[in-house]
Amino acid sequence: MTKDMLAEELDKMDEILRRSLNEIKGNSRVGEYQKLISTMENEIDCIKQKKEQLSIVSIVK
Repeated sequence: MTKDMLAEELDKMDEILRRSLNEIKGNSRVGEYQKLISTMENEIDCIKQKKEQLSIVSIVK
């Protein structure tokens, strides 16, 4: 998998997670999905970090 392919996959995952998270936040009762929301937010942060690392690796090379 090339660097560009990996970046594209991370972008797709990020978009799907953000869309799903917004849907859950908009449609759930307070607290009902809090653990799921927290997990999804953590995954979004993880994707962001991986994308940043990927860009740093690109700069170094």
